[in-house]
Amino acid sequence: MRNFLAARGITLPEGADDDQSDARTIKGVGKRKNELFLEVLEKEGVKVFDGAVALVKELRLRGVKVAVVSASKNTREALVAAGIMDLFDSVVDGNVVKDVTFRERRFQESIQIKPWS
Repeated sequence: MRNFLAARGITLPEGADDDQSDARTIKGVGKRKNELFLEVLEKEGVKVFDGAVALVKELRLRGVKVAVVSASKNTREALVAAGIMDLFDSVVDGNVVKDVTFRERRFQESIQIKPWS
């Protein structure tokens, strides 16, 4: 949120984690954005790409573990809304890894999948 606002020349105080969604802070605006996103997700759902789902299903049939990696804190909600949460062995999202610049080792440990050699 901070970078999004800064790119548009908008300066707000950081705020605190317990700011309400109507606070005129980066934390408050971020919470409001998240509330609106979840409303849209509930009303409109998620567009699922059939080819991607078919690929994941085929990989699983072949015994390949499949993970979703996303910086979003709403990844699980989106997968549930799309009806495909059960296709993935692991989900590493913004709730698991708060620093999106995490190292490869941490990522591999998080999802418990060995890297390709």
